[in-house]
Amino acid sequence: METKKASFFNNTIEKPIYVIAGSSMGNSFDSELVSKKLNREVFNTSFTLSHKSNFILNYISDKVKKGDIVVYGPEFDNYYDQDNSISTAQLASVYNNSSFFKYQNFKQKIKFIYNIPKMNVLLSYRKLKSFFKPNLYNDLKKYNSRGDYIHHKNEKRTWNASQISRYEKYNYNHVISTEFKKNILKAKKEIEKKGAHLFITFPPIAESEYDDRFNTDIINFYKKTGLKLIGNPKTFVVNDSLILNHPYHTTYNGTEKRSNLFIENFNPILSKIKN
Repeated sequence: METKKASFFNNTIEKPIYVIAGSSMGNSFDSELVSKKLNREVFNTSFTLSHKSNFILNYISDKVKKGDIVVYGPEFDNYYDQDNSISTAQLASVYNNSSFFKYQNFKQKIKFIYNIPKMNVLLSYRKLKSFFKPNLYNDLKKYNSRGDYIHHKNEKRTWNASQISRYEKYNYNHVISTEFKKNILKAKKEIEKKGAHLFITFPPIAESEYDDRFNTDIINFYKKTGLKLIGNPKTFVVNDSLILNHPYHTTYNGTEKRSNLFIENFNPILSKIKN
């Protein structure tokens, strides 16, 4: 799927919009709907699972060209996270596509090399399992031609409302990651140097997991950065009935609502952009 998404970056598409983040964008955004309503080519280039923000930002900064628009919608957790760690999902992405190695920071590169024996075992097991059960990993059918997850209607809704907010659960306590700010400002500089545009949006989140301290912290985070925002942290809070199986994953109706809110907030901004 990542290989397929990489094919979106080519010189024949005029003035495309690339949305990127983690599964909160990959699983909860309708690029087809947004493309139609904005009359622009929109592609969902998001990674899934726990790919670190520096990896994602280095990747997209490298891919864009003049006139492109990048919309980055990090999960709230990114604002409090340190990027030096590396998840199994990110290890697998780099393992399967060696060109991704350059998008990691130095510490992640060392950790990747250290974990190669582990990945040899894990992915050999997966390959063997898929040989005997070929339909088990047929993920391509779950995505459309623009990179959006479209399997919502075939999945059973398993989400139950949280008793405490995500902010309380992880005790964020206003401790914002300076590393994340550094990474995003670096991406802004690199993207604008190429004559492209970077905008920030926000993830959909279950109402029971949202906390207004997210809004306070994140609005302060963007002060004096020059980064342009599409909506605010409160904009995409959705009722728990529209959450599928994770606080950032919406149902079919939830995805439609989130995408329409995005269009409503981005359309006035888009009309002012000069390419």
